[in-house]
Amino acid sequence: MLERPCAPDQTPRTFALHGVRDAFFARVAPRLIEVMRAHGYDQDPEYGDETNIVFYFPGPERPYGFFRRGKRNFVIAVAQMPPMAALPATMPRPFYWVVTETAANLGALFVPTPEGERLCFITPERGYYSVQTTPETFAEALFVAIEPLARARLLLHFEIAFDLPEAVWERAAPVREQIRQAGQWLHARGLLPDPCDDEDIPPKTRSFLWHMFRITGISYGNMSARDPEGAGLWITASGIDKARIDPHGGDVMLITGVDPETSLIRVRMPVHLEGRLRHRRPSVDSAGLWWVYQAFPQIGWMLHFHGDVVDTEGTVLTDFNYPCGTDLEGQALVRGFGLVDNPALAVVRMPFHGCWASGGVTDNGFERVYAELTRRGTVSTPPLSTVGLLSVDEIRALAGVVRRH
Repeated sequence: MLERPCAPDQTPRTFALHGVRDAFFARVAPRLIEVMRAHGYDQDPEYGDETNIVFYFPGPERPYGFFRRGKRNFVIAVAQMPPMAALPATMPRPFYWVVTETAANLGALFVPTPEGERLCFITPERGYYSVQTTPETFAEALFVAIEPLARARLLLHFEIAFDLPEAVWERAAPVREQIRQAGQWLHARGLLPDPCDDEDIPPKTRSFLWHMFRITGISYGNMSARDPEGAGLWITASGIDKARIDPHGGDVMLITGVDPETSLIRVRMPVHLEGRLRHRRPSVDSAGLWWVYQAFPQIGWMLHFHGDVVDTEGTVLTDFNYPCGTDLEGQALVRGFGLVDNPALAVVRMPFHGCWASGGVTDNGFERVYAELTRRGTVSTPPLSTVGLLSVDEIRALAGVVRRH
């Protein structure tokens, strides 16, 4: 039976504001509260672990130590940046701190320029775009950009059993070796960039990511393959260096199912790796990719990287930049692969996030993926991240529309 993505969350819509109450907060907060209430969100005076959206104002001193109180919290870090003569075409590295230092789901940066103040958005996947706003419209622009994202639910509940037969583990060694080689292939083309330097993420933030989400580190992209004997889905682990995958030491893990009701992700690994994998989890995209492989049995291999292809003809652009590891990301991918002519050799792109490239059920499935990506050409910037200024209507138009190119 095909396991479908779980039903949308029906939790009441709430929001809260938290952080430094300075002059910037005093200017932005009242209008933001007004717009959120107008769209049906109730304000929590003090946010809790069930609050949907949390606007965090870190202040000019960039304080460390903000940690959300629950997995349901969708955190937007709202900050004012120093004036700039012009916005750069690609994301300035200093902009990324607002995401890495606060573990936020999205950064919203107000940047003064000679042409007026610009509202720039930074995604954890290195997406970067800016919106035309005025003092009267910035709050509506902020709402339009975040509301589809805030409805997404993280699917990071794993159950790992160390009971995989050694014979199955050994039989799949060639698959894991090809996944290792795929990581090297992406790295050689600059498609596995480091999201940030180690010093960009304070130790307290790293500790928080583990205790809240069981995430051991931050790294980009993933590689996956269908087990040729039907045992499940082999996928890279979260937080590892994907340019240096150890195919025998637990850097590639076996997903055996995703519960359609609870979204619990079931994992099996051999007992000889139990001690080594106590703090290891599969890719945060595991549930969504499981849905894709289930929906399209002709797909045998897949590469995901936070970049784009040059030749987009025949690709599909999904409807929004849904966060990694969420139900809406997985559902968007299923819709996207359903629109291509041949799901077994396709590229699905997500705005401000990245690409998923598939290969068929063959022994050399990655070779076909390599050839297709080489033919199209690749860049390390996520889709649409260099388009310049967008209008509020253009951002709104992305929501709910899947585009075939």
